[in-house]
Amino acid sequence: MTYIRKTVDEYRLFVDYGEGWYHETTEPSWKELRARVKEYRTNCPEHALKTRKVRIPKNREQYRQEVETAERKRKGAAIQPRLFGIMLARKPKE
Repeated sequence: MTYIRKTVDEYRLFVDYGEGWYHETTEPSWKELRARVKEYRTNCPEHALKTRKVRIPKNREQYRQEVETAERKRKGAAIQPRLFGIMLARKPKE
């Protein structure tokens, strides 16, 4: 029997603008996140950066994608990262 992962890896970039750490962006791969870090260091070198690898259960990943799609349709723009953490903490209605 082969092993099936129950989680999906997600890589997050946090920036300190002087008021604490702010979740700026999320990327699906480490390579893409490193490219974003390079861009941030080039454009705003005065701010501190840190990266984190987060494992998300697959059912939450599917829920996150559904929430993103619904929010983009409703707002016509990307989700604000601070609000996303609050929405992700809630369990989906079944």
